[in-house]
Amino acid sequence: MISIRKANDRGLTQIDWLKSYHTFSFGEYYDPTHMGFGTHQHRDMEIISYVILVALEHKDSMGTGSIIKPGKIQRMSAGKGVAHSEFNAS
Repeated sequence: MISIRKANDRGLTQIDWLKSYHTFSFGEYYDPTHMGFGTHQHRDMEIISYVILVALEHKDSMGTGSIIKPGKIQRMSAGKGVAHSEFNAS
């Protein structure tokens, strides 16, 4: 199901060099009804996740799952294709 969230309904993170609106909980924006990215696919790319605060839980179609803590980096090679999800682990 696709749900459209207009800009005024999204969360805002604003720091000196960035003004960013978020559909999902991210940074200082927290909304318990919108906690992450459901399962979605990528192919022919490298996906890099860097966690600054809290923790990010990752699960994928290759059977890999992990919780990425602040200051850690995760690299995933999509190659011919992978489905994965990411969400706030806390």
